[in-house]
Parts: sequence; C-alpha cells; structure tokens
Amino acid sequence: MGSTRIKNIWIRYILLTFGLFVMASGVALSAKSDLGVSPISSIPYVVSMITDFTIGELTAIMSTLLLIIQIGLLRSKFPKEQFLQFPVGILFGYMIDLNLFLIETYRPASYPEQWLLCLLSFVLIGFGVFCEVKANVVMLPGEGFVNAITKVSRVQFSKNKIIVDSAMVITSVVISFAYFAKLHGIREGTIAAALAVGFFASIFIKRITFFDKHLAQETAR
Repeated sequence: MGSTRIKNIWIRYILLTFGLFVMASGVALSAKSDLGVSPISSIPYVVSMITDFTIGELTAIMSTLLLIIQIGLLRSKFPKEQFLQFPVGILFGYMIDLNLFLIETYRPASYPEQWLLCLLSFVLIGFGVFCEVKANVVMLPGEGFVNAITKVSRVQFSKNKIIVDSAMVITSVVISFAYFAKLHGIREGTIAAALAVGFFASIFIKRITFFDKHLAQETAR
C-alpha cells in the first residue's frame, strides 16, 4: 500500500508539471498574439514592457508575493504542503520564458492569425488548468491566493476569482496608462481569455476521465 501511495504521488506531480508546461506554452502564445494575455498574466506582461525583467521572471516574483499574502491571510491555517507553491511558481515563470524563447522568431502575419494563436492559447491554458485540478497536489499561487481569500471571506471561489482577475486587469491598465499614456498589453484577447479559459477547462474536466481511475487507486486500496 505504501508503494502504491508513493506511485500515486509521483503520477500527480508528473501530471502537474506537464500541466504547468502546457499552461506556460499557452501564456507564451497569447503574448505572441499581441491581443492581450489572460488576467493573471496581465501585470507581468505589462511590466515586462517597461523593465528589463522577462514575463517569466515577473510571473515568478508575483507568484512569490501572492504566496506571502496567502500566508499572511491564513496564518496557522495555511496548509504546509502549499509552501510548495514557491518552487512551483518559480518553475512556471521560467517555463513561460522557455516557451517564449522557442517561438522567439515567430510573428503572426494577420489579425485572423493573431486570433488563431489566442484561441490555441485558451485551449492550452484550459488544459493546463485541467491537469492542475486533476493532480490535486499544489495550486499555482494565483489560484492559491483566490482560495485563501475564499476561506477568509467565505465568498464563493468563482466570485472571488472574478474579483481578483478584474483587479489584476485594472492594475495592468493603470500601469499602462501611467507609463505609456495609453493602453498597452491589454486588449480584446484579455477579455476573451477571462471567459474562454474556464470554459475549456470545464470541458476537459467533464470529458477526460482517463486519469481518474489511476489517481483513485490509492483511495480504493
């Protein structure tokens, strides 16, 4: 039974790591589309335009800050296993930079092609979220932050998610106008991402059941 539990954990972390890479590739494609990234990536994306930091480095920094806020909100109730959000957030950030490096020379040739990139990014990010949910081990700091607010406020996770995403987009808009005196990095793709990513993730969660029986083996025994 012990070996089954260890195997189960390994499968979960492999699935999580794979999901992170898929999600990072989606973020990279959305950045390349130049139609705006998802709300959670909007602040790193805009700030990367005005500093020498990369999107991935800024994602890692923001992930660390969100983790610190979670610890402050939950204090002794913060789950110890969620300290792993720190390396997971760092890894995710550098995966974004790796994916951006892999497609560095690519440029969409037309507006429809930009939207095709956006659509593909929504599917990839949605699938990455699906993997994260199925792995059920460590949350990305963005989701962990929303989860911490949910526990403190007792408001539904979905409502807090909307509030947090909206706050991040508004912050990105303020930064953009403060530095460029116009909107940069936040476009129609950002709004579409806020709607489409959750939609695709829910489809994957409902339709793909392959992992369920494997990840449930430990409980069954």
